Amino acid sequence: MAWNQGFSDQENLQWSMLRAIEWGIWPAFLSQSIVPVLLIVFEWWEVIGVFIILTILWSFVRYRYVNVAMARFGVFFVLLKWITVPAGVIYLLVQRNYISAIVALLWPIFLAPYFGIFIGGTKIGKIQEMFMAQLGYSEKQPPESDVNDDARQGVPQDYTQAAALYRKNAEQDNADAQFNLGYLYDKGQGVPQDYAQAAFWYRKAAERGVARAQFNLGVLYHDGHGVPQDYVQVATWFRKAAEQGDALAQGRLGLMYDNGQGVPQDHAQAAFWWHKAADRGDAWAQYSLGYLYDNGQGVSQDYTQAAAWYRKAGEQGFASAQFKLGVLYCDGQGVPQNYIQAAFWWRKAAEQGDTQAQYNLGLSCAKGRGVPRDYTQAAFWWRKSTEQGYAMAQYNLGILYHNGQGVPRDYAEAYFWSDIAAAGKLDASLAKVAAKSRDESASHLTPADQYRVQQKVRKWFEANQAKPQ
Repeated sequence: MAWNQGFSDQENLQWSMLRAIEWGIWPAFLSQSIVPVLLIVFEWWEVIGVFIILTILWSFVRYRYVNVAMARFGVFFVLLKWITVPAGVIYLLVQRNYISAIVALLWPIFLAPYFGIFIGGTKIGKIQEMFMAQLGYSEKQPPESDVNDDARQGVPQDYTQAAALYRKNAEQDNADAQFNLGYLYDKGQGVPQDYAQAAFWYRKAAERGVARAQFNLGVLYHDGHGVPQDYVQVATWFRKAAEQGDALAQGRLGLMYDNGQGVPQDHAQAAFWWHKAADRGDAWAQYSLGYLYDNGQGVSQDYTQAAAWYRKAGEQGFASAQFKLGVLYCDGQGVPQNYIQAAFWWRKAAEQGDTQAQYNLGLSCAKGRGVPRDYTQAAFWWRKSTEQGYAMAQYNLGILYHNGQGVPRDYAEAYFWSDIAAAGKLDASLAKVAAKSRDESASHLTPADQYRVQQKVRKWFEANQAKPQ
């Protein structure tokens, strides 16, 4: 049996859990609609006694007869309580049978659930797993990761058992099971990792229109796992998934057009697909679309649109978008110039480790622009940026050490950072300035001190793989 149509995977999991709770106390659960009617005919203690006995008897057989169709029936049957309870209570009050009227009123609200739970002792998880098995036991589309994450997606939980169940259903041409079996092979869960088998089962599901299988098959072609690396095939399968509205596929297809991989480079097509993914809330696509508007690639340059899309991605915590939005506020492009807002967004990105945002926030602190002037904070953020190899931050941190601003004056540290910056990715004129600062700091050091700093610089580059930025 397939999953409930129209529900997300998480909703289906929640549905199974709720139905499991109800199934564990099934007679008491159904009694919510029946008891108010029976109280008109029988004494209240007789009615309650019967359902207590039925619930006890049910506890011996409830794991044998788990049935999705009956669970669905129960949900609708219990809705009748909104008719039977008011009608029963009113009738009993008219007959001056006040105790039965109170029982009829309280039974569906308090008494039935508590009686059932007290008597039942149900293993909810066991029943939930049975419902999930009948529903296909498949979470076809888990929460989506960042579009840059190449991890294929699908989240079966009891992997060995799931693999056996999926294989049985997959061999009967169940497309969802084919996808999930492919995922297990892809991740090596419940079966040995085997990309060729993953591709085999993904393809079967993909050919039957399962969007996530199409996307995952495209990722295998992109990585050359189980199939030869083939960007044309990547684009083909991403397109099939994208046309079904898969936001990850739309974002990745946009990237392929942007880079000209597997398709002719076409920034307009990149914008088209990123727009679709961005409209579905994909933060990476929102950032990428903002970047196109910012730079006038594939769309007319429009800083207002760039700011709008950067903001959407930034509000989802996308650091690069936060940095870019800060730049627009700093420059007054697409938004009113506002150094406070610039510093606000740079701080958000800097706290996530964005090295350019750390540098810019340090600059704001040093200049007192949008934040109070604070060389200690400038040194703090520039140090974080230097640790990621950002050459301008290294140069500026060296200046702070040379002047004793925000840090104790230390010519050796000034020499150290200036020397690293001079060897980094600065343009020729700035590299000369950094070298001049280095030499100025060196003039305050003995030859022995200079040698020790040079050794420290060498070790720094070795530790950082000699990749200054």
